[in-house]
Amino acid sequence: QYFEAGGLAVMQLFWDGPDSGNQEVVISGGALSHGPVANSPPIAQDDNFIGDDTLAGDDGFDKLFGGSDADTFIFEAISAFNDVDLVRDFSLVENDVIDVSDILTGYDPFVDLIADFVQITDNGTNSFLAVNADGGANNFVQIAQLNNVTGLTDEDALETSGNLIGV
Repeated sequence: QYFEAGGLAVMQLFWDGPDSGNQEVVISGGALSHGPVANSPPIAQDDNFIGDDTLAGDDGFDKLFGGSDADTFIFEAISAFNDVDLVRDFSLVENDVIDVSDILTGYDPFVDLIADFVQITDNGTNSFLAVNADGGANNFVQIAQLNNVTGLTDEDALETSGNLIGV
C-alpha cells in the first residue's frame, strides 16, 4: 500500500500468511509496483528505491533497511518495547535519523539531558539503542540493534546534529 502522509511518500507492507515467529519477507525491487491507492493521492515514482525513507517497525521483531540517502528510523511506544528491532544500515554519513520522540515521556531538551532518556552503547561492531522512557537514567531497555556501526555513544552530539530526535 502506497500513500502520501504529510508530504512524505509512505509504503506499507502487510503480511497475510503463516507466522513461525522469525520469518523475513524479502521482496526484490522489481516485484514492487507503484500505483494509486484508493482515497490516496498519487506519489512520485522511484524505480531505484533510492531516497529518503521513513521506516517504523510494527509489533514484534523487525528488520529495518532504508537503503541509500537520509533515512528516518521511527520507534513508537506501542511497539518499541515488545522486541529488539534490527536496523541494518544506519549511517551518519547519509544523515540517517533515529526518532524516539513517541517513546520519551516528559523530555524537554532545554531542561533535560538526552542521555537520561537514551543510551547507545556498542561492542566494537554493532551499536545498541536503549531508552529509559521517563528519563530516570536508571531503567534503560534495549529497543534496537544498529548493525555494523559504532561511535554513536555521544547522544547529546547526535541530538544536536539532528541524527537523534527526542521531541
